[in-house]
Amino acid sequence: MATIPTNDEIGAAFAKASKAVQEYIGSTELMSAFIGIRDHYKLHLDEAGNISRALNAVFLGVRPAAEFPELLKAALEQNSGAYGATLKDINEKIFVPFRRKMQEKGAAPPSDAQTLQKPLSPIERLEERVMGDAERGVEKKTAGMPPLRPSTPPPQPQTPPATTDPYRESIG
Repeated sequence: MATIPTNDEIGAAFAKASKAVQEYIGSTELMSAFIGIRDHYKLHLDEAGNISRALNAVFLGVRPAAEFPELLKAALEQNSGAYGATLKDINEKIFVPFRRKMQEKGAAPPSDAQTLQKPLSPIERLEERVMGDAERGVEKKTAGMPPLRPSTPPPQPQTPPATTDPYRESIG
């Protein structure tokens, strides 16, 4: 199991890191993305600190990006139910912008700090496709498909009560 590096290891690597990496680690963009994830998943202080050290270790090349999922599991010791969603959000909101910034500045990210992918279940893949299309504004074409039937029959209108009683004979 991967261990989260100490603050001393991260500090030594930070001193040797490129200016672009140092700027990103200290950026308000990274800080606001991290705080958003921390607040959304209601992470404990120690969990957030461990995730921060794990992220910095990957940014600085102390640990390869391939180890980040294991580092995240170690950091989320009490909150393991949020692992998959947290990994997805960290990938989208932190690693993708990091890679983009490094490419804009012409600096290669240290190690292999690329976007992380964990194997997705069939349901997660379907959600990803549906949500991805919705986020990109892609509408699915349904031409030639029969209209969908409702799963329950439509409600029947209520009939007014009969004014004559069918079980009685008329007197007359």
